[in-house]
Amino acid sequence: WTPLTEVPPLLITAILAQEDGGFYSHKGFSMLHVKGSLVRNIQVGSFVRGASTISMQLARNLFLGREKLISRKLQEVIVTWRLEQSLTKDQIIELYLNVIEWGVGVFGLRAAAQHYFGRAPAELTLSECTFLSTAIPRPRPVDRRFLAGKGVSHYHDSQIRWMLGLLRKRNHLDEDTYQRALAQPPELRAPAGAQALNNLWDTVPHRLGTHQVVPSYPDEEDGDGSGDEPVQVDPDVEGTEE
Repeated sequence: WTPLTEVPPLLITAILAQEDGGFYSHKGFSMLHVKGSLVRNIQVGSFVRGASTISMQLARNLFLGREKLISRKLQEVIVTWRLEQSLTKDQIIELYLNVIEWGVGVFGLRAAAQHYFGRAPAELTLSECTFLSTAIPRPRPVDRRFLAGKGVSHYHDSQIRWMLGLLRKRNHLDEDTYQRALAQPPELRAPAGAQALNNLWDTVPHRLGTHQVVPSYPDEEDGDGSGDEPVQVDPDVEGTEE
């Protein structure tokens, strides 16, 4: 468990910018999220983005399943309302950080910091904080790439740079810190046993004779269970709501 006092402040700032800019001002439900989701879904002609706040994601992770049913959404609203009535905002974000998924079987910030970087949450660098914050919408693909020893994808790198730019624009970073973070991308630790697994995988077709084996993954929902695309807040909007 990681108390909020041991979480780097910029990690919290980055996560809120990524997931829920109005977290400390709304009461669990965000009209900004709803409006942004409607616009995006209309633009692409399908349901690609939900309107889940941090509180709604926590409700889903703690008590509900992943089914996209009207009945489940109603349950989500009720549970979210109860969480907001029973807990402070700091308690909600602390719970959230300690239960969300950051990879296959990697739950909570302490496990994620150790898994990807081999360190405690309080020791995370700025680049590592932005790596983790931008991994939340799609943690399993990020983890699969990490376990395969492939490093940070071009897409994820663009998200990290976008987040650093947003933090700079909002004056959470000075120019020198921003430039140093851009020049020093997150250094992932070597995943335990990754090379051995890759070597074993290379021998599989030979062990099975002429049959070519191609890695595949089930059609699964990643992220917090919503399967939505990442939410990118408007860099010119601080994320406050009435």
